[in-house]
Amino acid sequence: MVSLESDITAQILNTCFQIVHHVCQNDNSTFDRENIEGRIKLLHEKVKSSSLDYNSIKGEFFAVNEPIINKNILTLKVDRV
Repeated sequence: MVSLESDITAQILNTCFQIVHHVCQNDNSTFDRENIEGRIKLLHEKVKSSSLDYNSIKGEFFAVNEPIINKNILTLKVDRV
């Protein structure tokens, strides 16, 4: 969930910057002197790579622990019956 929120936040930041850039570019041709657009794209790429790393670790965790988790769930159901 955290990785999805981070990805959406980076996309929203990029969209907002594109709107501001479009409006300000008409008034000032050197608006993005500090290369903010490049920094936002780099941030978004880092978020994507971090999400991929996190998802692979999470997948490995559940693959290793699935028998334990299912066993505990079945035990809880038997106790209630």
